Amino acid sequence: MKRYIILLLLLSNTLFGQDKTAVFNLDGTIISESNGYMYEKFTDVYSNHSFETYDDLVHEIAEISERENYQKLVDRFFKRNDVEVYGDALELINKLKKEGYTLVLCTSTEEHFAKEINRRFLNNAFDEVIGSDLSKDVNSYDKKVNALKKNKINPDVAYGNSLADFPMMNFAKKGILVVNEDDDKNKYKDFEDCIDEAKENGFEIIHFDDDTIDDED
Repeated sequence: MKRYIILLLLLSNTLFGQDKTAVFNLDGTIISESNGYMYEKFTDVYSNHSFETYDDLVHEIAEISERENYQKLVDRFFKRNDVEVYGDALELINKLKKEGYTLVLCTSTEEHFAKEINRRFLNNAFDEVIGSDLSKDVNSYDKKVNALKKNKINPDVAYGNSLADFPMMNFAKKGILVVNEDDDKNKYKDFEDCIDEAKENGFEIIHFDDDTIDDED
């Protein structure tokens, strides 16, 4: 009888104790840096070209990513350049981690960049990082959903800060819009529309203050 009860408990843990999955956008949700800002700083060091548009920067990063030493360049870049992490975001990430969530970063940021940010500035909190392969495409809008499906990830909750994250947030069982009170860096021209549409979609809306944590190493 005792052995039977233990077996039932083990089976119960297997069926009902599975980890839940939380998916996060990166730029504007966890960090205050923009992709364009990081790419511009990176190309200032590792490219001799000048750029006028964001698309030009993306194209150049894609070309640089084809170099054999690309990972070393990204590693060197983040040794010399800090990323501003929202303290509230880090607190939330740590809380979910303690609650047993599997954490996934799904971002339009170039994948090597995203992995280095996770490793250096987020204490490797994310179990999986899905970034963009800029030589092929940028993860944005429904492309984030396609990336999650490709990796067989069905999120229980998804956190984002812009309209580009809405398909991913709708794909999850629960969508949460993150509003960072960082007027200089994270308010964009469609911000009010974003708030209105979040309410229409039934997303929860949470607010982070503008306190950021800079790496001091």
